[in-house]
Amino acid sequence: MSASQDPDGLAQALSALIPTGLDDIIRLNRDKANLALATESQIADLRGPITPGHVRGEFNDWYFYAINTEEKSVVKLCGYREDGYSWTTSTVRVIDFDAGLVQTSNSTYTLDMSRRGVGEPNTDHLAMICVQINSTGAGKFLGVPEFFV
Repeated sequence: MSASQDPDGLAQALSALIPTGLDDIIRLNRDKANLALATESQIADLRGPITPGHVRGEFNDWYFYAINTEEKSVVKLCGYREDGYSWTTSTVRVIDFDAGLVQTSNSTYTLDMSRRGVGEPNTDHLAMICVQINSTGAGKFLGVPEFFV
């Protein structure tokens, strides 16, 4: 779209709002926190057995990402639920790839092991990560785009 087709710059403003990757979500105080795909080491630290029980749902096109601060790193899971909506979980506590399960602070989820995400999370997932960070109250301090549900 040319400037003459968008005289108010709305398309450009919307484009600037939408993150292009995990590293584009935190836009202020980047010395205090960052987002990235979880490292192999972070994932390995969470590996362990999960006893099958009540499963809240299944994820496909899923990613483990880490919120890294000066004090600690927290790993979370994002992906599409079986209803087709993008979602991000509470903190991941245990990952059992053999059983295809993830235990978070609040729930257990199944991973569709044949449909793991590749590369960076897509725009749906990035927006949902923004929603999650904004819901904690940290979004403004970190300059996270203002997506809310």
